[in-house]
Amino acid sequence: MQAFIQALPDQYKCSSAVEAYRRYYLKEKMRFAKWENGRGAPDWIICYVIPQLIQLINREAIQIGHQKGRAEGREEGEKQAKIAVAKNLLKAGVSIDLIAESTGLPQAEIAQLREEIA
Repeated sequence: MQAFIQALPDQYKCSSAVEAYRRYYLKEKMRFAKWENGRGAPDWIICYVIPQLIQLINREAIQIGHQKGRAEGREEGEKQAKIAVAKNLLKAGVSIDLIAESTGLPQAEIAQLREEIA
């Protein structure tokens, strides 16, 4: 039996003509595919697309997690810097009111810092 001729770009060709055309369809034709009359997508498409969607969702979730982690880390670093400044100002004898105004820290937190360094 003669091999089935695959009339598609080389990047999609493989030993199985069916597999080659499925890859080609998914990459090149999927953007305008639609199923009408209540029919859903063929099972082979779902089997290919769902893992790709899961990978995409995971990548986006990881990226969001990294962004959130960076933001939280930045906020924590800013908070620690304000605390360090407040402690130094307390040691220099600056009033709690002025420290609160300068750093944006609550007066109660600054009073607690004063007790810690005393």
